[in-house]
Amino acid sequence: MKKNNFKIQLLLSTLIFIGLIIFEIWCAFDFYTLYKDNKKAYNNLIVECEKGQIDISKEACESIIQKGEPVVPDTISFFFIVIMNTGLDKIQLIAPMLIIIMSSYTFYRKYKTNFYKNELIRTSYKKYLKKTYLNALKSIWLFPVSLVILFIVCFLLSGHFDLDKTLSYWAEGSIPINISHIRNFIPFIFIYILNIVLNSWFYVNLSLIPIKKNFNLIVSVLSSYILFLFCDIFLEVIVGVIIFEKYLQIHQASNIFNLFNYWVYDGINKISSLTIFTIYNLVIVIISFVILYIIYRNKEDVVIESEK
Repeated sequence: MKKNNFKIQLLLSTLIFIGLIIFEIWCAFDFYTLYKDNKKAYNNLIVECEKGQIDISKEACESIIQKGEPVVPDTISFFFIVIMNTGLDKIQLIAPMLIIIMSSYTFYRKYKTNFYKNELIRTSYKKYLKKTYLNALKSIWLFPVSLVILFIVCFLLSGHFDLDKTLSYWAEGSIPINISHIRNFIPFIFIYILNIVLNSWFYVNLSLIPIKKNFNLIVSVLSSYILFLFCDIFLEVIVGVIIFEKYLQIHQASNIFNLFNYWVYDGINKISSLTIFTIYNLVIVIISFVILYIIYRNKEDVVIESEK
């Protein structure tokens, strides 16, 4: 039973991981192809300007020629353009579901089949919970690891880290993160990835809460996602809009509480408020963990629920 659970969970996690990587790489190449097409069109425009074969003003042609050949963005700019300005930003909508599926399967199977009772013969309930919970937490690395792979792909396509070269052609407004973050990339990316890990941790906690009621796996997964949606509505609308924006007059505060701002951080001044996000994510992780602990802390209650 234990071996089969491990194999199924490994297969499920592998399929999700590979699917995510393929989609990320496709988005990176899609943007690179768009860049190459624009570069080709712009170079043709330069040639036509130099030959006087285009119906635009002389000043416009001189500006085009002076600007020169389009420059591929530096690796960091390329990376964030891909995850924020391509189809990859839609992953935020299903990210909670992916984490929920990966983290809940083995926990659910042990609970549903009462296999956990065999383990409790050999170990204490507290140690069993800790071991099972840590196993579920492995899924928090899905997005950090996949984004590291995407960053490597972006480097292979970009080939440089020269921000000044990027800004010589690209307008600063076309780069979806603050330039100061790129110039201080190491501390920035550490906090950025930390926020993604904390977000994923929150999703794991949500995924385990409904399992105690002994639903079937599909119902349990859907219940977890509905719980996530409820949390998002409560935090974004009640806390963000009504309390912070309406009463405290804090502009765009609801965007800070938006749980779908998984890595794009839409409306937060080009992800400038990372520290605020870190505190916020840490708070919701702690609260959800406390709720999870309260639900599963009583061994006798858990056993009774599993036998219903």
